[in-house]
Amino acid sequence: MLLWTQRGQQPRAALWRIALVLVGASLVTHPLAWWANRGLVGVFGFEVRAAIVETAVVIVEGVVLRGGLRLGVLPAFATALVMNAASFGVGLWMITHRG
Repeated sequence: MLLWTQRGQQPRAALWRIALVLVGASLVTHPLAWWANRGLVGVFGFEVRAAIVETAVVIVEGVVLRGGLRLGVLPAFATALVMNAASFGVGLWMITHRG
């Protein structure tokens, strides 16, 4: 937490900034991921398509997190990878467990 705060910045303000950057990164990449996925449907199978789209999303979100939260390269891209693995996993679970 202290790594993400600027000198003199209150922890509550830092939490709001973190939340805004995380949500903002997802809001930017989510529609792009959907459009890219739909555009590649006839070109690649699901596994390859998912790998291409999710890799692109992790790269874009890693860059956003690096700049927006002033993180190092490894923490920014690790965070983006974890966020997208969780999102992708929940999406797969939802698709396979439809009532």
